[in-house]
Amino acid sequence: MPVEDFAHAQVRAIIKGKLATGEHIEAHETTLPPNESPHPPHRHLHSEMWLIREGTVELTIKGASHRLGPGGVGFVHSNEEHVIKNVGTVSAIYYVVAIGPGAEIPESTFEGSASEPVRDGPSLSSCRRIVSGLRGLVRQSRLTD
Repeated sequence: MPVEDFAHAQVRAIIKGKLATGEHIEAHETTLPPNESPHPPHRHLHSEMWLIREGTVELTIKGASHRLGPGGVGFVHSNEEHVIKNVGTVSAIYYVVAIGPGAEIPESTFEGSASEPVRDGPSLSSCRRIVSGLRGLVRQSRLTD
């Protein structure tokens, strides 16, 4: 997969399209150096989930912080302010899956501070149906390295 270098992270696009139910979906792999965050706290219309492959990250959602390591999964609902930071001593590698309106827009569009609230996007239940397949992707990628 081609690598796109940003100021604080490397990103590899995996998929971008629409689900059969009409929601937009975008997935990419991020490599984040220690003590870095790809962007400041922000919010957007689509929901996002993170599947951690390597390293330790801190995912902060609406001010509450959660540490995630290899195999960990994080989720943010539409319009929830969030930020992810590598709190480990080695680069963190994780997959990001965005589902819903705005998922077709490149993540770099969301750089900057949190925006004003937007209308609700897809629910957690509409996103759960793809999590087990994505966990398989994480397991498979560990085996092929």
